[in-house]
Amino acid sequence: MRKSRAQNFLETILFYGRGQKDAKGKRMFSMLHLALFIFFSTTIVFLVTASVSYTATRNKAMKDANIIMNQNMALATEIINKHVMSVENAGYSLASILLDKKIEYDENGKPYPKYFINEEYTQKSIDQLYDILERFVRANPHLWGAAFGYEPHVYEEKTGKSIAPFVRHTNDTLYERLNLPDNMNDYKNDDWYKTTKKVGRPRWCLPFTDIKGEVISCFCIPVYQSDGRYLGTIAVDMRLRGFSEDLKREIHPYKGSEVMVIGPGNMFLVHPDQSCVMSCSIESIEKFEKEKEEKDATLFYQKMDSDQMIVAVSCPNNAIYAEIDELLRKLMSYIGWGLFFVEFFCLMIFLQLKRLVESKVTIEGELTIASNIQKSMLPMMFPAFPDRNDLDLYATLKPAKSIGGDLYDYVIRKNSEGHDTLVFAIGDVSGKGVPASLLMAVVCSLFRDMAMKSTDPKVIASDINNCISIRNEYNMFCTMFVGSLDLETGLLSFCNAGHNQPIMLKDGKACFLDVIPNIPLGAFENFEYESESIMMDNGEMLFAYTDGVTEAENTFHNDYSDGKLLKVLNEMTTTKTIDVVNHVAKSVHDFAGNTEQSDDITMLAIKLNKDIKVN
Repeated sequence: MRKSRAQNFLETILFYGRGQKDAKGKRMFSMLHLALFIFFSTTIVFLVTASVSYTATRNKAMKDANIIMNQNMALATEIINKHVMSVENAGYSLASILLDKKIEYDENGKPYPKYFINEEYTQKSIDQLYDILERFVRANPHLWGAAFGYEPHVYEEKTGKSIAPFVRHTNDTLYERLNLPDNMNDYKNDDWYKTTKKVGRPRWCLPFTDIKGEVISCFCIPVYQSDGRYLGTIAVDMRLRGFSEDLKREIHPYKGSEVMVIGPGNMFLVHPDQSCVMSCSIESIEKFEKEKEEKDATLFYQKMDSDQMIVAVSCPNNAIYAEIDELLRKLMSYIGWGLFFVEFFCLMIFLQLKRLVESKVTIEGELTIASNIQKSMLPMMFPAFPDRNDLDLYATLKPAKSIGGDLYDYVIRKNSEGHDTLVFAIGDVSGKGVPASLLMAVVCSLFRDMAMKSTDPKVIASDINNCISIRNEYNMFCTMFVGSLDLETGLLSFCNAGHNQPIMLKDGKACFLDVIPNIPLGAFENFEYESESIMMDNGEMLFAYTDGVTEAENTFHNDYSDGKLLKVLNEMTTTKTIDVVNHVAKSVHDFAGNTEQSDDITMLAIKLNKDIKVN
C-alpha cells in the first residue's frame, strides 16, 4: 500500500528530528539542534534589529524634535519681535509728536534717526507734558508707561528740581502721573538714561524691576536741542510679562515643556518659576544645558538677531520619545509572538528552498540560452562580406545584462536600379531585461523581412512602426537609425527614428550627421517618416551607436557625453572600422572604470573603400 504524502512528510521530520548516527553509532546533528540554533539565532537577530531600529527611531525622533523646535523658536522670535516692534513703533510715534527727526550715519555707514526738540513744544509746561504722555499711554494700552527725563539745566532754573514726567497704567481706566525724582529715583544714573545719553541713538535698556515688582524694559530715544546740546531721553516701557504670557500660551511643543528667555547679563526674563525672574542668573547657557541633562530633559535654544536675548525651551525626554517608547513595548510583545511562528515557517522555507534553488538554476540556464539565441539573430562574423573589397563594416554589441534590448543588422541586396545596396540598421529598445529582449527579437525579424522588400529607409521604418504599434499595450518603443548605401554610386539614404545622431568621419575629421529626428518606432501607428540622403565619398566612414556609449557613467556619475565621443574620433589616426569601434569601446571602458555598466553598448561602423561610380 502506497504511503500518503502526509505520512512521508511525518517520517522525514521524525527521521531528521531523531538525528542520524555516524559510523561509531553516535547520533549526529539533529533537527532539534537545528531548530534550537534557528530559534536562538532568530532571537538574537530580532533583538539586534529591535535595538538598531529603536536607536535609529530615537535619532529620527530627535531630528523631528529639532524641526518642531525650529518652528517653535521661529514662532517665539515672531512673538517677541511683535512686542518689541510694537513698542519701538510707539516710541517713534511719540517722538514724532514732540520732536523733529534728522537721519545721521554711524561709523559703519548705517543710518539712524537723531531727534531734536520741536520748537512748538519748547515752551510746554510740565502739566502739558503729562497730558501728552497720558494721551499717548491711553492710545497704546500694550505699553506699561512712558517717560521724558530731562537734563538738570532744562527745568531746574524754573522749578528748582529735576524733572522727569512719567505716566503709567494702574488699571484699564486709571493712570498714574509721577515725577521720577520725587520717588527717590536717580534716573540720571540709570541705564535707560545714562547709557542712552552716552550712545546717542535709540536703544533698548537693560531690564529692571520697578517699584511695583514688574519686570520692565524700555525703548529709549535720545533728544537734543537745536544747538546740539543733550536735552533728555524719551523712554517707552514694556512689561516683559506681556510676551512671557504669549510665549507660555503659544510655545508648548511637548507635554511638560518649559519656556525661558535669557536677557543681557544671563538674567532670566521669562522663567516657569517667577521667583527666578531677574533674581536668578546663570553663568552660561552650557551650564544650564548641563542642569537640564541631569533632569533628563533636552534644552533647545536660539539667539535673537540682536544677540542680546536667548529663547530656550526645555523638553522632557520622556515626552520627546513617548511614541518611540510605546512602540518599543509593542515591538517586544510582537517579537515574542514572532519567535513562536519562526520555527514553523523555517520548516516550510526549508522545503521550498530546494525548489527555489532548482528553479533559479533553470532560469539562469534559460537566460543563457536566450542570450545565445539573441546573439545568433545578429550577424557576428567579421569581415562581414569577405568576398567584397569595396566595403569595410564592423559592429559590436555588449549587453548590460545577460540579455538586452540593443540591436544591429545589415544585408546587401539589389535596389530598384540594380545596384548592390547595403541596407543596415542600429536600434535601442526601451526598457531592460526580458521585455526589451522580446521586442528586440521582433524588430530584428521585421527589419530583415522589410529589408528584403525595399531598400528605402523610410518605407522600412514605417512598416516596422506599423507592425509593432498594433496592440502595443505596454507602450514600448524602439529608437532606430535605418540606412541604405548604394555601393556603386555612394548615395547614402537614411531615416532616423528618434535615435542618436550618427557621426561622419572624413579626412580625419569627425562631425555629427544632421538628421530629421522623427519619432521612435512603436509610438504611433501610421506616422509618416521622412528620409534624407547624402553622398559618401571614397574613404568616408559612418559611425552609428546607441546611447549606452554617450551615457556611460564613471565613478563620479559623469556621462561619457557626445563631446568626448567626438573628441576621441577626431584624435584617431586609424582608418579601419574594427580599429575605430574597438578604440571607442576601450575609451568608454577606461572612462567608466569600475562602474557597473547600466545600459547596452552597441556600435556600427561602415566605410567605402573604392572610387565611387557616378552616372
